[in-house]
Amino acid sequence: MNGIHRGLATRMKECSPMAIYIHCFGHLLNLAIQDTMTDVLCLRNALGTIQSLYKFIGGSPKRHAVFLDMKLDDGDDVARALKSHSVTGWACRWESVKAVVNQLPRIMKALLQLAENRDAKTYTDSRALLNAVCVFDFMFGLVVLKVILSNTSSLSSYQQSKSIDVISAKKNADSTVATLQKCRNDQHFELVWKQAEKLSEDVKAVLEDTTYEFKRCASASY
Repeated sequence: MNGIHRGLATRMKECSPMAIYIHCFGHLLNLAIQDTMTDVLCLRNALGTIQSLYKFIGGSPKRHAVFLDMKLDDGDDVARALKSHSVTGWACRWESVKAVVNQLPRIMKALLQLAENRDAKTYTDSRALLNAVCVFDFMFGLVVLKVILSNTSSLSSYQQSKSIDVISAKKNADSTVATLQKCRNDQHFELVWKQAEKLSEDVKAVLEDTTYEFKRCASASY
C-alpha cells in the first residue's frame, strides 16, 4: 500500500503531488506483527506451510472432498474448512492457524491418502506437504503463532471497528502488551513446548504403519 516504488500512496502522489499520505492506522498492528513474524524462520515457514495446505486441499474439489471424508478415531467427524490468510486480514490469519491446529490429524490422514494418488502433481505436492508438516519446527511454530494471534486478534478487530475511541483503544492495547509480556518467561515457554510436543504425538499416531517419519528439525543446519 505504501511502497515507495509501486505502492498506492506513490501512485496517488504521481497523480496529485499535493496529496497528503495518511496511513491506515487500523492496520498498523497487523503490519508490525507481520514484519516481526517474517523475521523468525520457524514462524515464517509455518505460515507458508499453512497457506500451502489451504491452496492444496482447498484448491481442488476432489482433494477437498478427501479431506472432508476423513474419519477420526476420536469420533470428531465435523470437518472445518481450512482458511486462507492475508497480510492485513488478521482475523483471517488467526482463523487459518486455528483451523490447522484443531484439525492436524484430519489433515495428516488426507495428505497420506492423497500421497497415493496416481496424479503426478497430487502425489508430489502431498508428499512435499507431509515432509513440511512432519517436523517439530512446524509444530512449535504453529503453537507460537497461536499464542501471538489469539492474544492480538481482539485488539486488531477493535482497532478497525467503527466505534473505536482513544481511551478504550489505549486500555485494550496496554492489556494486550501486558498479556504478551507475561508470555515471555521460562514457565510459559515450557507450556508452549509441551503443546508442541502434544501436537507432535498426535501426528506420530497418524504416521504409524506408514513409511513417513516425524523429524525433530527440518534440516541439520537449522
